[in-house]
Amino acid sequence: MTTIADQLGLARQSVAPMPTTPPQRWCILRTSPGRTLSLAKSLAGAGFTIWTPSEVQTRRRPRTRTVREVDAPILPSFVFASADRVHDLRRITMLEMSPHPQFSIFQHGGKVPLIAERELARLRAEEADAQRRSALKRAERARRERGARPKAAIPIGQKVDGTGPWSGLTGTVTECDGRTAIVLFGGILPVTIDAWKLASGEVIAA
Repeated sequence: MTTIADQLGLARQSVAPMPTTPPQRWCILRTSPGRTLSLAKSLAGAGFTIWTPSEVQTRRRPRTRTVREVDAPILPSFVFASADRVHDLRRITMLEMSPHPQFSIFQHGGKVPLIAERELARLRAEEADAQRRSALKRAERARRERGARPKAAIPIGQKVDGTGPWSGLTGTVTECDGRTAIVLFGGILPVTIDAWKLASGEVIAA
């Protein structure tokens, strides 16, 4: 017999029992994907027992190297609510002006199916794995930032004597953003050099 959990891909698996309260039953709320987390937060703030699996994702700000973290739903459009207040939730869906993002209560065959806590085991495990991955990525970014080369302000027009492949050439700094500098050697050869190399003397200031 196909259960509602099977339809949602919430296959049962053997995991250690949760060390909190005894298993409860959940009803399923549906909303638009973009409102998943805001609905969960809004209803939780109103005193409902709510859960939706989420993870932290990293997004790069446009035209920068800055990375920011954002919360994202693992199962967009699905929010689980404790079934003991399904009647209160139904009343909210009937309000003309609701203080919460719009949602509906999922029904199957004209009835509200209830999900046992054990049927959410796979999603609970997936959320825990996502949190561990996020923590590892966060630690790796912090490690890289600690080892990152500092910015260096190199004045435009600064004369430099090249070393290595530019040995014997004298160049002029034409651009510098603190990370990299463009040095024009011989008046015709623009070369991009890490600014810290200029500041540290790897390319010697004249």
